[in-house]
Amino acid sequence: MDIKHKTWWDEALNTTAPGLERKLGSEIVTSHSIIGSVSRYFSQRYGFDPSCLVVAFSGLASLLTYCYLLTLFVLALRGQSK
Repeated sequence: MDIKHKTWWDEALNTTAPGLERKLGSEIVTSHSIIGSVSRYFSQRYGFDPSCLVVAFSGLASLLTYCYLLTLFVLALRGQSK
């Protein structure tokens, strides 16, 4: 990725895997952006709700922060239902 221009670096993409840009998407989004919903494959194979949203993230710290906040939200909802 060319951080300065916020574009994929063609040489790195082609060296890594031909066709990688197609899989990544041509638009680079910020971490925590909603990029779509879960695919039919994951919905059928693993039981994800088809309306489950997919969120972009970068690195373990972002993922852990998101999971922590989601856990707090779910716990708050459970507390309201009692």
